[in-house]
Amino acid sequence: MSIRRRVYYLSPSRFDGKQKASKKRNKTHDYATGLLYVIGNVIANYYYYAFGNIVEQSALSALWAKKLKFQIGDFEIQLKRPEEMNKRCEIEFARRHLANSKSGGSTMLINNDSYFQALEDIKARIHDAQYKAVLGANREQIVLYWNIGKVIIENTKYGSRFIENLARDIKLDFPKAKGYSVRNLKYMRKFAAFVPDEEKVQTLSALLSWSHNTHLFDKTKTLEEYLWYAAQTIENGWSLTSLEYHTGTKAYERQALADKTTNYKALLPIPQSGLATDTLKDPYIFDFVEQREGIIEREIENELVANIAKTIMELGTGFAFYGNQYHLSVGNEDYYIDLLFYNTRLRCFVVIELKNGKFKPEYAGKLNFYLSAVDDILRHDSDNPSIGILLCKEKDKMTAEYALRDINKPIGVSEYKLSDFVPQELADTLPSVEDIERRIKDKYKIEED
Repeated sequence: MSIRRRVYYLSPSRFDGKQKASKKRNKTHDYATGLLYVIGNVIANYYYYAFGNIVEQSALSALWAKKLKFQIGDFEIQLKRPEEMNKRCEIEFARRHLANSKSGGSTMLINNDSYFQALEDIKARIHDAQYKAVLGANREQIVLYWNIGKVIIENTKYGSRFIENLARDIKLDFPKAKGYSVRNLKYMRKFAAFVPDEEKVQTLSALLSWSHNTHLFDKTKTLEEYLWYAAQTIENGWSLTSLEYHTGTKAYERQALADKTTNYKALLPIPQSGLATDTLKDPYIFDFVEQREGIIEREIENELVANIAKTIMELGTGFAFYGNQYHLSVGNEDYYIDLLFYNTRLRCFVVIELKNGKFKPEYAGKLNFYLSAVDDILRHDSDNPSIGILLCKEKDKMTAEYALRDINKPIGVSEYKLSDFVPQELADTLPSVEDIERRIKDKYKIEED
């Protein structure tokens, strides 16, 4: 189907930011023309010797988005519309030669690498501006909520009905405003009481969404715990779902408060020793792996690899999966590492050995050997020394500390937990999903459609 469309012309000489781009009578084109004028300074770097005619916005956008193969002659471009349209159209347009082409200038096809570089530059600037706008608006909102909470606390003399009246009156004066319900106003009061320091509000709370904050108000017991989760969320870019996972598995207790068993401080330089210690958890929670009777180490390892995204979430920020049963050849012998990762924050390999039982001193010696081999075979000059994590079902802390005392490679020993399971003899006595649904329908007289 041949479609002839009105086109608007933009001369490259008008991308210099000094003159307004020419515009057609069509008002729809005026907006596109103005937009190109705003970003003209960026485009000028790539398009000064480009082309004089620009097809209408929809066709140009299709080319930009799809990067389609197309035939181009002096007077014609052929392209396919997006697949969901399931149509083919031909857009014909007259191409005006640039003035400088007569003097040896060259034209550039719109699938040129420089074009896509310009496009990525513009997109990055747009995303950055959007992020800053959202961040600025969010910061103002969080600070406003904190200040409202302070006012509520200062007026507690009016009793329990004060917040209800406040919510009603705010709704009357600002009918389109959202976020001032009784429930939210109570969160604001809790916010101001929980985080009394305005500096902490500005540097931590205001960098989180209100949903992140309210979740932490519900799940944390102390200011220190709240501030730790807030800092971790900002540093690691946790979504609300990720934050819910970490609070649900008590990451603060396992990572910040746990009495960890390592020799990192003795064998690693500052600041890597601190980062490695902070990264370690005790215990690790692999609740996506079912604790079954008779389960062996290889089965646990396979489950961790099959759910590698969840495994990495539990290990922490910066872990990149390198392989399992990773083969190392030393001398005439073959050895296999259970799990091998690279941590981009620590800038080093992390060797993880998994044991389905209680810690034994000989486990540390084997892991020490693996770390020596990885440092010699895999480690690059720019990498930090590799570290090891020995995961056991249980450990005696004193035994583990003695075992690590004379080890010359950095190793941490932690326990791990799998999901609880219901014994079969008890599972047989529990009602099925169908039984529960039937009982609910019978009790509440629910009829099936």
